[in-house]
Amino acid sequence: MKVLILGLLLATCLAEDLLVTRAYTDYLKKHVSWEVVEYEDNIFKGWTVSEIKGMLGDQMKTFSDASEVEHIDSKYMPNVVDWSKVDCTHLIRNQASCGSCWAFSVSSVASDKCCLAGKDYGWLAPQELVSCDTENDGCDGGDRTQGMNYVKTYGLVHEACFPYVAKDIPCSSKCADGKEWKASHVCACKTVTKCTASAGMISCLAKGPVAVGMAVYNDFLHYKSGVYRWDKKSSLLGYHAIRLVGYGSDFWKCANSWGATWGDQGYFMIGRGECQIEDRNPVTCDY
Repeated sequence: MKVLILGLLLATCLAEDLLVTRAYTDYLKKHVSWEVVEYEDNIFKGWTVSEIKGMLGDQMKTFSDASEVEHIDSKYMPNVVDWSKVDCTHLIRNQASCGSCWAFSVSSVASDKCCLAGKDYGWLAPQELVSCDTENDGCDGGDRTQGMNYVKTYGLVHEACFPYVAKDIPCSSKCADGKEWKASHVCACKTVTKCTASAGMISCLAKGPVAVGMAVYNDFLHYKSGVYRWDKKSSLLGYHAIRLVGYGSDFWKCANSWGATWGDQGYFMIGRGECQIEDRNPVTCDY
C-alpha cells in the first residue's frame, strides 16, 4: 500500500511539473482565438518546466554601441511586409535544449541581411556566438545587442566551419570543414541599429529582418497558427529571442528557432503590443 501511495504521489508531482497536458490543451481550445496544436502533436509533450525555461535565454543588458534607426513615415510603408517570402530569408532551425535563442536570433538576422546586401553565405554559425561571445552566457542566455556588436567586430563563420551542437563548448580556432578560421569570418555589420518601439521596428523592417525578444507564457507552447494573444491566466516562463520577418495591420510575423514542426511551419504571428515584443531592445545588423 505504501508503495502504491508513493507511486501516486510521484506521478502527481511529475504531472504538475509538465506544462503540456491534455486538460490544459482542452482549456485553451475553448478560451483563445488562435489555433491550438493537438495534445498528441505538441513537440513539448513530456518536457518539464525546468527544461522549457532552459531554452528561454533572451537577456537585456545596457549597451550604447548601437544607433537609432531613422524612422520612415508610415504612409510610405506598405500595409503588409513579409520577408519570409524572399529567398534570402533562411529556413527555420532548431536550438534544441540550449538557451541559445539569442544566438539564433542574431545569426539568422545577420545571415538574411548579408544575403540581402548581395552576399549569401547560407546560415552563419550560431555556435560561434554561443562559444566565442564572452560578453554573453552561451546556453545560459545572451543579449541580442551585444551579439550584434560581436558580429560587427568579427563577423561570423559559416555553419560548416563551426556546426551547431546545442551545448557550451570552447571557442574554436579551426574550422570543422578544414578551412582557415580567421579567413572564414564574413558578414561583419557596418552598423548595429536599434529599432525602438513599434515605429522603429517597422522602419527597420524596410531593409530586412530584425532580432527581437518577447515574454513567453505557457500557452505559447501550444500555438499552431493564427495571431497569438496571451491568455491572461497563463504564467510567465521567461524571455525568448526570435527573428522578426514582417507585419500586418495588427500583428508581427516572426520566425522561431524551435524547428519547423512547431507552430506554423516554424513561424508565428503575434498581436502588436503582446508579450513586450516592442520593448525588449529590437535590433538589427546593417551592411
